[in-house]
Amino acid sequence: MISLTSGGKLRSVELERSTVRRQRREEKVAWLRRVPLFADLSTAQLEGVAPFVDEVATEAGQVLIDQHGFGQELLIIIDGSVEVTRDGRHIRDLGPGEVVGEIALLDGASRTATVTTREPTTVLSISKRAFDTVLERVPGLPHELLRALAARLRDATTAADID
Repeated sequence: MISLTSGGKLRSVELERSTVRRQRREEKVAWLRRVPLFADLSTAQLEGVAPFVDEVATEAGQVLIDQHGFGQELLIIIDGSVEVTRDGRHIRDLGPGEVVGEIALLDGASRTATVTTREPTTVLSISKRAFDTVLERVPGLPHELLRALAARLRDATTAADID
């Protein structure tokens, strides 16, 4: 317990908390930089995104995204792995640095797949409300998002041999 009359003790704890917050922000910026969606943003832009990012630790077998549910967050896998299924069929496995949930987050439609953790997994989460705020406040992010989604669409059409 910290007493308000303890002089330097309170200040010391405040500095520790400030240092921890700064380190966490720097870790979030480092992770965001590894994600194609955010990779081309400047450090200042990434620092504008970081306060809106929450770190969430999950257990194996936890459903992070439910197919047909509505998009409420974008998730960035930072540790562990997830399985993506559609209508019960395995689509692919994803690991650190990969993003899920951005499509439904943007268009407000239902989720296109279920995402379930395969092992204890840590993700960074950006809620729809926070994401909308970030899009308004971080210059250049909407353009980078469009570019990243266009690349993903191109990859998907190439893989489907539609190009």
